[in-house]
Amino acid sequence: VDSSGCLDTNSFFVRIHPNPTAEIIFSNVCDETPVNFQFNTFNGDGIISDWDFDYISGLNSTGNLNQNIPTSLQFIYPQCGQWAIRLFIRDSLISPFGQNTFLIGTDDNNQYCESIIDTIITIYCPPIANINSVDPYVCEDDTSFFTNLSQQGPAPSAPIDTTLWN
Repeated sequence: VDSSGCLDTNSFFVRIHPNPTAEIIFSNVCDETPVNFQFNTFNGDGIISDWDFDYISGLNSTGNLNQNIPTSLQFIYPQCGQWAIRLFIRDSLISPFGQNTFLIGTDDNNQYCESIIDTIITIYCPPIANINSVDPYVCEDDTSFFTNLSQQGPAPSAPIDTTLWN
């Protein structure tokens, strides 16, 4: 619209390529227990071609999903605590760059779309077992008494279940 009130319009079509997506499935576990990571990936317009799963800072698994689509990975964390995990996935848009595209062209992402999925896993610290014997010397068939001084482990940990001890 110009200052005299005259107007004109112009339009064009834009193809928005959906990003590939994924979900990371895992359970929070106790320290020194293997974590089983499972992955469900969902293509956007292209086929997922590259991935990078960072399960601890500096340690990761990478690959070409066309050759090896991982359904699961396993890892034992070095200590209890909360750990950031990240899954990076990238698809490869094939000419004509997506479904139902009529014209050959390129997008500004060098013919790919990508997603990053971030989440946190909690590795629980174990409780601290501690008992004191009231009388460390008893005869056969006598009763030995002890004091249970066990306590909840450092954070992150769960309260002690008083019904589960041996």
